[in-house]
Formats: sequence, structure tokens, C-alpha cells
Amino acid sequence: MVEQFKFLWQLMLLRTAPQDLPASARAMMLLGALMFVTSAMQLAAVESGHGMILPAVIDVLFLAAFVKVILALFRFPMRFMQTFTAFAGIHAGFGLAFAPLHYLNMHYVIGAREAAMQGLVGAIAFAYLALFVWSLRVMGHIFVHALETRLPFAIGIALLYLVGNFIVSAMAMNV
Repeated sequence: MVEQFKFLWQLMLLRTAPQDLPASARAMMLLGALMFVTSAMQLAAVESGHGMILPAVIDVLFLAAFVKVILALFRFPMRFMQTFTAFAGIHAGFGLAFAPLHYLNMHYVIGAREAAMQGLVGAIAFAYLALFVWSLRVMGHIFVHALETRLPFAIGIALLYLVGNFIVSAMAMNV
């Protein structure tokens, strides 16, 4: 298990590729479960008071379906296990990285009107943007290797995933 976390850290730093992770159903299930937990944590931080189980389950299922369809379209269905495992792992990793920002945003920034808080607002906004760009780059890196395509196209597919995930998540929150 420690090896998987080391691998994910290396993947997030763009030093390794999803095919470097051994295909393992156990790792896929473990990281899928970790993705579920971090998704529920993020949803709880942002949308307190709503049920977080269903949207977190939908988040994991949407990722699995998206990866399955994209790999099938590019004729690489055999890469599903490693690609999904890599995505679930980085989703969990970035979910943990975003968690402190969500906490600060919910407890200190929303409604802040004092001049002293404006610096914190700007720092948090910059941190959100930096983490988003980093996560987008890592998703593009995974798609480059999984689909054997170029980075701009891979980042476009990552953006397509993010938009689709946002729409599906928003629909799930309204259920």
C-alpha cells in the first residue's frame, strides 16, 4: 500500500505514468474507496447539510464510466484498471490538497469584508487556481499515456471530464 502512495506522489509530480503501476484489482478498489472518502469530505465541506454519500458514489461511478468510454473509443480498453487506479488516486490526493482551502473558505473567507481578510481571500483564490492547474496537468499527463495522444488534446479530454463531472455532480446534489 505504501508503494501505491509513493507511486501516486510521483504521478502527481509527473515523474511516472499510469502504466508504471501494476494492474491490481486490490489497488483499484482501495484507491476508488479513498476517492469516495475524499469526495464525500469535499462535498461535506462545501455543501454542509446535504447527503454526501450519493454524490460521492456518483463521482466514482462517473470517473469509471468516463475512463471506460474514452479508453474504448481510443481502442485501449485493456488499460482501464491502471488508468482508473491512477485517476482515483490523484483525485483522492488532490481532494486532500483542496481540503484545507475548502475549510478556510467556509470558515474565514465567505462574507469577509474587512481589509485584513482580503489578503487571505486573494491567497486562497490563487491556491485554488494553482491546485486546479496542477491537477489538470496531471490528468492530461495520465491521458497522454493512456491514450497515446498529445498533451493539448489530453488536457481537452481532462476538461471534458471535469465539465461532465460538474454537471453530473450538480444533478446529483439536486436529487
